[in-house]
Amino acid sequence: MSRRRRNKPRQHPGAPDPASRLVSSRSSSQGAHATTRTAAALAGPYTSPPVDFINRAALLILLALIPLRAVILETHTFELPRLFRNIAAPPGAQPGTTLFIVALIGLIATLVCCARLSRQGRRYRWTGAEPGAGLLVVAGVVSVLNAGQKHLALIGTLDFLGMVLYMLTLRQLLTRPWHIRLATTVILATGAMVVAKCAYQHYYEFPLTVEFYEEQKAQLTQNAPDSPIDPLRAGRLHDYEQRLRSGAVTGYFGHANVLGSYLILVVMVGIAVATGRYRRRPAWSLVVPLLVGVAGVVTLIGTQSKGAVAACAIAIVIWAVWRWIAARMRASDDTPPQSPAADSPASRLVSSRSSSQSRPRRSRIVPRLWIVFWLAMLIAGLGVGGVLTCRPDAFGRSMQFRSMYWQGAWDMLADRGPWGVGANNFGRLFTRYKSVECPEEVQSPHSWIVAAAAEWGVIGLAGVLLLFVGVSRQLARAGPRFTDEATMQRRARPPPPARRDAPVQEGSIIIWIAGVSAIAFGWYAWLLAGADPGYWAITILVAAAPWVVGFAVCAIEKTESTRIADDSPGPLLAGLCAGMIGFLLHAGIDLAMFHSGAATTFFAVMAVALALRQPHVSKQTTEPGPSNARHPQPSEPARLVPVCREPARLVPVFPSGGSLALGAFGLAAVALLLIFLVLPATQLGRLLETSRRSKAPPTWRQYMASSAFAAYADASALYTLDGTALEEWTYELSRRVSNARQVDFAIDCATAAQRRDPNNIKAWHHLARLYERRFDFGHDPTDLERAVANLRQAVAAYPTSPSKRLALADLLERQAEATGSPEARGDAAKELQLALDLDERRKYVSEPHHFTVRMRQDITAKIKYLRSQSTGPTEAGGDRDTTDS
Repeated sequence: MSRRRRNKPRQHPGAPDPASRLVSSRSSSQGAHATTRTAAALAGPYTSPPVDFINRAALLILLALIPLRAVILETHTFELPRLFRNIAAPPGAQPGTTLFIVALIGLIATLVCCARLSRQGRRYRWTGAEPGAGLLVVAGVVSVLNAGQKHLALIGTLDFLGMVLYMLTLRQLLTRPWHIRLATTVILATGAMVVAKCAYQHYYEFPLTVEFYEEQKAQLTQNAPDSPIDPLRAGRLHDYEQRLRSGAVTGYFGHANVLGSYLILVVMVGIAVATGRYRRRPAWSLVVPLLVGVAGVVTLIGTQSKGAVAACAIAIVIWAVWRWIAARMRASDDTPPQSPAADSPASRLVSSRSSSQSRPRRSRIVPRLWIVFWLAMLIAGLGVGGVLTCRPDAFGRSMQFRSMYWQGAWDMLADRGPWGVGANNFGRLFTRYKSVECPEEVQSPHSWIVAAAAEWGVIGLAGVLLLFVGVSRQLARAGPRFTDEATMQRRARPPPPARRDAPVQEGSIIIWIAGVSAIAFGWYAWLLAGADPGYWAITILVAAAPWVVGFAVCAIEKTESTRIADDSPGPLLAGLCAGMIGFLLHAGIDLAMFHSGAATTFFAVMAVALALRQPHVSKQTTEPGPSNARHPQPSEPARLVPVCREPARLVPVFPSGGSLALGAFGLAAVALLLIFLVLPATQLGRLLETSRRSKAPPTWRQYMASSAFAAYADASALYTLDGTALEEWTYELSRRVSNARQVDFAIDCATAAQRRDPNNIKAWHHLARLYERRFDFGHDPTDLERAVANLRQAVAAYPTSPSKRLALADLLERQAEATGSPEARGDAAKELQLALDLDERRKYVSEPHHFTVRMRQDITAKIKYLRSQSTGPTEAGGDRDTTDS
């Protein structure tokens, strides 16, 4: 037998003839070419060991940040209420921790970009968030320059931009199906950890805390210093006790509403994973994701957040409708042929024409639904705003209070200009625009839309909206995605052999548990270093044990393997997108969008959704190799990749010089962040802890020789972007002044604090009190005038506060006694009357916040006395000013 005869393929009965094969090959040339590219995409380009190591290490660290940021309770401020400064609380995260995490994300992004730009790297995948991120950078710079408290604005801006960069980088690393499984497993394990903490709180921590507080209440409150800002401490103590006894769980987050937004993501990820395993994995593999989701729902009810429960219900409804529509579309796509002759060339030609007409119609459905969705969101937002404007109590008391926050934010934006007041600076200015009926002095407007507009300005609001619109547009685009095995076997042609130099490398469950746990909980243990050993061990155990167990039982899908499966993860996209919608809805009326722990999980879910919608395509060889090349058969995951085309928007391959330039720029930015922000902020946190816990002597001379004085002095000079150290130091100094020279030293500290934080009411109060003390030593009327001027600034910063009106009236009365000024007496009577009127109009605050009957009687009697002693325009029953300034 000749060589040609031996190599000739055998003709099987029923096989198409050569002519029909020629026609078929011509008609499917584009499909074969795309299939070839897809096979190479799944197998992945050949990467050198350093590039592969960078990718895996970066993915490990980024995934470890999900449980870490959910557990450490980050804070952006160095401030601490005066009542708790001397308490030896366990150590924890400081603003320096957040800044270091931002620097770490920047370093990882730089290394990944350099690997991508190298010849062995993959191309950058467009996410749709890039234009919005660019606008946010501009808005962040402008708002920081416009902010009064630079530290709060800077750390808030860097934190949110860092989370956006986190999403962009994580998206580039999720290139295989087992990466998707790994990320969702980390999210579910973190959710199990948070749920376990909530149960621990409800059944153990809260009962013991209430019992301890009841036993030690007298001792805890008797030594609390009186506040020069609000002498009515009974109201704040009442609010603390009400929240303590409410039993609303918070998990590892600072507020129950933040936990509610986070649990929406956990519930929907659990539903998505269970849906992806349905009929593709054994039934027992569905139990754990569903249990995590059900536990999330139960815990969600324990947060006592009606808005979070409603948003979660909306997310579940969206997921169910999405799945129903997808099933109907899939059924229409998979309609079998109607005649036996459907395999003829003529029938295939007709079928191709009909499919070419039907597929564009189907591909237009999702973009149209995307437009309808955003129009519905816009109409719903405008409708809610219109209803609250006409009837503030239409949606309940909680939404009524939020409408007051939003009205104050609108007045702030109209008065301060469109550039924003700076991240985290809303609370510094809200009291200027707060209505008298508003019961709370909030630090956030409780809405990511309103917060973006007020703090980041109009540019920032446009950037946030453009970011979410761009990502949703990318998710709505008709294109390739990971799909299930049965569908791919029905739709896709068998791909050509895979590349020999691209073996499939699945992840080991044991290795990834060890790696993520070591980073997340090792870092957490380091933050708690110095705490009581028993507390340290229990805290780490309560967090780590549920996470490790949850990861193990969620990751295992087959009993015969300890590796993460690399086949299609199934239909996860509907559940993930529904979870993000629910999160956005609840964060639209609450706090979670700019909370690091919850927002990191949100952006991680966004990255996973984008990776599901856009399977990675290699930038290397996309053309088929020589026909006589011998390659091993493709692995099973390679047969399940959908046919996809090279995306249109890709970053071109830079030369090595561009890669080095970008790497040098990124490393320089990270180095500057570490040197000028991370290290000073970390040292400042330690110095403040030392000064707060050190025993402060009672006299000025002894205090100057103490370690607390030295720590405050060093902290004040170390980090000039923040005024917390100067403000606390001023308070400690003002309690010990005994002569005019000491008062002058304290005044210099208060003035420096006011320059660093010009919108902080505390600085004006300190200056007013110190000038009053200097009048006690020198009896110069000019000092009283300065004290009154500073206290008027404090009242202008909070014009609807009755207690501040009382403080100003007392100071005016003293000025009248010292100078004999009738105008000062008239102004004092005017302020007292206004304090009474403001107190009557605060109908939504609890009773302990109001003046007592005895206080109102005393104030009324004093008003009569002052008016009887005054002359001129304010004589006896002069004009009553009941405006809100």
